[in-house]
Amino acid sequence: MADTITNKRGAEAAARAALNDRIELVAAIGEARERYAKAEAALVAAQDALGVAATAVRKAFTTATAGGWTTKELKNMGLTAPPAPRTRKANSVSTPSADGPAHSAPA
Repeated sequence: MADTITNKRGAEAAARAALNDRIELVAAIGEARERYAKAEAALVAAQDALGVAATAVRKAFTTATAGGWTTKELKNMGLTAPPAPRTRKANSVSTPSADGPAHSAPA
């Protein structure tokens, strides 16, 4: 009888250890997803800040040319306006998800 109790406890301990190892693997996914979400939010904020700064440079460049400077003169001084913002095109391909590979949108 004592042998059965010891084996049962040993089996339970082994099962708990195995489950804990598997739970840690899932927890690692959650932690990585949190870091990804924070990085993605930082990227969006940086892109927004870049857009605001680019608009300010374009406005200052336009003001300088309206004030008498030529584009060539400004360029010779190393001053150029950033390119105009691009308009986004509709994305015809979806991004990959955790559920599987990306799929093209129907044509």
